[in-house]
Amino acid sequence: MRKKLLSRILTVLAAIALAAVFPAGCAAPKAPDTPYDLEIQMWKSGVGSDYVKKINEEFRKAHPEITIHLTETASMAAMAPLADTRDNTVDLYFTAYAGFLAYKQWLEPLGDVAAARPDGEGKATIGEKFGGLIDLLMPPDAEGNLYTLPYAATVNGIAYNADVFAQKGYKPPRTTDELQDLCDDMISDRYTPFIYFHEYWQYLFSPWIAQLEGLDRYYELFESIYTDENGVKHPNDLRAARDYAPGSGRYESLKVLRELLGRKDNSYYGASTMSHTVSQTYFLNGAALMLPNGSWMENEMKDVSTAQRLNAGMMKVPVISALGKKLGITETQLRAAVALADGEATAQETAVADALTEGQREAVRTARQMLSSQSTGLTALIPNYSNAKAAAKEYLKFYYSDQGMKIMAETTHMPLPLTLSADVPIDRSSWSNFSKDCYRLSQEMTLIHEVLRSKIQYSGGVHRWFYNANVAQLFAYSQNTADMYELDAFIKLQQDNWTNYWPVVMDAIGS
Repeated sequence: MRKKLLSRILTVLAAIALAAVFPAGCAAPKAPDTPYDLEIQMWKSGVGSDYVKKINEEFRKAHPEITIHLTETASMAAMAPLADTRDNTVDLYFTAYAGFLAYKQWLEPLGDVAAARPDGEGKATIGEKFGGLIDLLMPPDAEGNLYTLPYAATVNGIAYNADVFAQKGYKPPRTTDELQDLCDDMISDRYTPFIYFHEYWQYLFSPWIAQLEGLDRYYELFESIYTDENGVKHPNDLRAARDYAPGSGRYESLKVLRELLGRKDNSYYGASTMSHTVSQTYFLNGAALMLPNGSWMENEMKDVSTAQRLNAGMMKVPVISALGKKLGITETQLRAAVALADGEATAQETAVADALTEGQREAVRTARQMLSSQSTGLTALIPNYSNAKAAAKEYLKFYYSDQGMKIMAETTHMPLPLTLSADVPIDRSSWSNFSKDCYRLSQEMTLIHEVLRSKIQYSGGVHRWFYNANVAQLFAYSQNTADMYELDAFIKLQQDNWTNYWPVVMDAIGS
């Protein structure tokens, strides 16, 4: 009875969610449903659609027999209910929906797209140009089919006011302790350090978790895989979700976040209630010097009126200072090792870093290279009942070609989801310093992603680090201290909520 009740609850919640995204009477205009009419539905995001329109023009030159019908939606889901095969005529989605694999039975396998070699591009297949990224999207079925491909990429971190940094001699911080020291200096100089959209702090605490845990364990924890004292791995395990032991990635990243957000003068007052566009507008108008954000910021805000267009930069994510304790080194040694990894160490810092073991220096180098990306959540997929599946696949092969990706980069001024052939130049002469920073970081850094390949994520809905996703709002400074969670209280809230929710998750995945 309990399982049936939970199943009914999940069914009702899913129906409510889909109805909210696609209310009656709001469906996109239907395109002719033929093999030669390619209907594309695209999420209206910071990536924009101007580049797609340019790609469409070039694709039509090679395929004049195909007519493209492009629609956009501001809905975060950006996809019609795929199960509604009677009325849905969309042939290709560019979506940001985290639960796409829950519709796997209605998705067309894209292995042949990944295996294709675009004309004139040498030996690399599209899949090979993605590197290891698509491994994070592989569904865990016996066939190993690939049902979706990333259509865009982001790099996420801390945007900063490069002009004020230069004027005041501020340096992008190397560690989280140095970040707090920098905030103190800014406050002394009568600047506000941070403004933010509360959800975007994940672009900092995710790398901090990975820096402490290492990438393999980072992804295992994200998939709720628990490793016991004997080294045995347990999938879909509540113990992984409840792991907040001191010294762990979750605990130490939350500790840093609480210290940053709990101080009155560290952030623009009221930032915790701002939308992402409001916080970006305030930042571009000089309200604060730093903003957790992503590479879409300038592209998304290009049509928004601001009093000034400041010279922004994108910095690397500071290395969490708890890594020093884990490695048995001091904060001074950690900063010196970061400076050495950046190729910016002074003679004195080089001497300090050289005194460390190679293992310690390598651990710091690895941590310093980590940067958050959302590429796995920006995905292209094709319904398997589409009448234009062949046209959609030909389109994707052109989209992911060097020609298509060059159009994307030069139109959006943003990073790409895959690598280009070595001899393909990207004209970045007109790009802002912010866009140049983001593109360079996308080429140089180790990008870490959300993992969406496990059933506990795409069916169970466990695809966030914390049950209460509004962690920054719960930590944010308030004149009423009763509204601010202390670290231990927040951790207890997380553990209790995961414990209570886990039976629902297990029911949803059939466990």
